[in-house]
Amino acid sequence: MSHYIKKWIVMGCLFLAPYVVHAADANDPDWQFDFAPYLWALGMDGTVQSGPFTSHISESFSDLLKQLDGGGMLWLDAYKGPFGIFLNGLYADLSDNDNIRSFDAQLSTHFGLFTGGFSYIVDQKEIPGKVPSRVQIEPYIGARYTVNTAKLTLGDFTDNEDQDWTDPIVGLRIRDDIGVHWVITLAGDIGGINAAKQYSYNLNALLGYKPTNKSFNHTTVYLGYRYLYQHYEHGEGSDFFEWRMKLFGPTLGIDFNF
Repeated sequence: MSHYIKKWIVMGCLFLAPYVVHAADANDPDWQFDFAPYLWALGMDGTVQSGPFTSHISESFSDLLKQLDGGGMLWLDAYKGPFGIFLNGLYADLSDNDNIRSFDAQLSTHFGLFTGGFSYIVDQKEIPGKVPSRVQIEPYIGARYTVNTAKLTLGDFTDNEDQDWTDPIVGLRIRDDIGVHWVITLAGDIGGINAAKQYSYNLNALLGYKPTNKSFNHTTVYLGYRYLYQHYEHGEGSDFFEWRMKLFGPTLGIDFNF
């Protein structure tokens, strides 16, 4: 059974997502909108405990892809002047099959991760030079909600496992538009309820490129890297659940601004 606890956790983590961010203009009084699909090619390392069962997890992105049936990730945000609002939605269907002591076993998972919040560009500076740049400092607050529904069928036996939790988050983004084509973004946040049972921290670095073709004036391609650590526990005895996990890997996204 501990093998399937491990599989359930692996599939649930596949679509934890990075923050895809663009370079809004704090001095623009009109609404600015972004639509950004993306991918986080993550690896993972940590432990999970469900009741008396504890498993160590160490999985590559290619291992996770073998269990994917379908899903999607999308970042949406809007700015009016320095004020911003963002929404990050993810959903995935995953499955795995195995044989345990001559019984056919199937595991299916429905996973969702939803993040929303508000931001404010507290400082925006234009830096002149041979290659001018624009630097922005933008704190943000919000919440990250994780939900995972798993169903294990082993012969005539069926077990359902439901876990969900919400992490309030507070963070900071620093962006630098370099010349016409390049954007560098550094972002990080901390979240959770307390330092003992539920907390998380996230670091993200992105390099964006705006193509020279006029047809892509409102498009930016991002490549970067993200690291996320989560600790969550609740319950006791047979209902005890604990999750301690490092999630890390390259990110890729494309942002459409209008």
